[in-house]
Amino acid sequence: MLISQKTNSALSGISETPQHILTAALLIATAAAFATSLGCVRATSGAAAPAPLQVQVTQVEQKDVPVYREWIGTLDGLVNADIKAEVSGYLTQQAYTEGSFVKQGQLLFQIDPRPFQASLDQAKGQMAATCRRGVETGVLCWLEACWVEAAQGAIQPPP
Repeated sequence: MLISQKTNSALSGISETPQHILTAALLIATAAAFATSLGCVRATSGAAAPAPLQVQVTQVEQKDVPVYREWIGTLDGLVNADIKAEVSGYLTQQAYTEGSFVKQGQLLFQIDPRPFQASLDQAKGQMAATCRRGVETGVLCWLEACWVEAAQGAIQPPP
């Protein structure tokens, strides 16, 4: 009996309010755990399995298939020529096709001849004016004499 009195005295030392709070908290936690476990259960009886997909099937054939590959690059020939202009001017024509074979002496480009013709005409005019002055003074223009002789066939151009 002495032991039970100690137990009762130990329980009597705790006030009843914390015991009620502890019991209520324990009941609430148990109810929350039970409610969440019910919410996690899936109902699979309502969903139907999808219909199987239709697949086309054919017989296998063995045959050769060409292999195609596309590459981007620049090709270099065995003999490459650098084309450099000896005169300046505007190109009026390209006389060959890109990638075609060309021969030595073949026309590749046509340069606009008008500026060159204008320079030639100007030089001829200056020479004629100089020769006229030479004829007026009695001095025969050497270049004019060469032209006259060349026109008569007396002077042959060098080979």
